[in-house]
Amino acid sequence: MQQDCNIGRPVEVWGISLKNLINKSIHQSIMKRIHLLIHGRVHGVFFRYNAQKRARALGIVGWVKNIEEGVELVAQGEDRDVGMLVDYCRRGPLLSRVEDIEITEEKPADEFHDFEIRF
Repeated sequence: MQQDCNIGRPVEVWGISLKNLINKSIHQSIMKRIHLLIHGRVHGVFFRYNAQKRARALGIVGWVKNIEEGVELVAQGEDRDVGMLVDYCRRGPLLSRVEDIEITEEKPADEFHDFEIRF
């Protein structure tokens, strides 16, 4: 009679535990879309450029633009990545001073293919 040698040991696929693969797959399937209004000293400090650069590095799609009251941003991506972009927007680039940020969660849609600066 042959015994199963994996009893009590974590199952691995290509050196990654099956538990981590499942958790990552579940996490990656959670898409989030947010709409931000960012207030404070956010004009003339490269806020849009840096937000675009950070969003693209995180694989987030959407857009950012200046508005009279500050900066408006729509971002869609994996939940964790969108959270990281929001954390960045709370701080902003070096010369900015974010005073307030309004966050509205929206239903994800398949309308963006990149993260762009709008005028």
